[in-house]
Amino acid sequence: MMPVLMVSVLLLGTGRVGHGFEAGAPPGHTGGFGEPDCRACHADSDPNPADGTLKVGGFPDRVVADAHYELEIVLEHAELRSSGFQLALRSPDGKPAGKLVSLSKRTRLVEEAGQVYLQHTKDGLQPERDGTARWVFRWIATGVVGPVHLHVAANVANDDMSALGDYIFTLERIAVSGRARIRARPRSVQRLPDRF
Repeated sequence: MMPVLMVSVLLLGTGRVGHGFEAGAPPGHTGGFGEPDCRACHADSDPNPADGTLKVGGFPDRVVADAHYELEIVLEHAELRSSGFQLALRSPDGKPAGKLVSLSKRTRLVEEAGQVYLQHTKDGLQPERDGTARWVFRWIATGVVGPVHLHVAANVANDDMSALGDYIFTLERIAVSGRARIRARPRSVQRLPDRF
């Protein structure tokens, strides 16, 4: 009896309920730059099943330094009853790119080892409607001059508080620099008549 009680206390002390993380996975589970994704715990299905989608709206193809972008993560699957995600935006060297801003109590920022992650909160677990979860946030491209790598991993959970029966989606998007490129155009050369 004592070992069972001790395990229960340890799970409560870590913020875990059953097998899920109500306030988000431990930092470093976006699937980018060598990180694991949600399948580190939820490993009973292949990633990105065809009957669901993970999208990031508002992320530009070309990023403009110091611009503000309103972004949204949309996760859809017929069996979605609860859900979560973790996202990072990084420069090619793996360092944070710009500044992430949480816009609601559905998301929060977590920092570890110099990297900033945006992820769901307990309030952000519940879908807006059956089959669809949505989280909104802002990204400020402060000082960004090169490509930006967006990595997000998301969990379509069946709400049974276990690691089984869930579907994991991952997404990578890359925005290139939006700086204007100047190309040298050949000028037409007028030939002067010979004077000889």
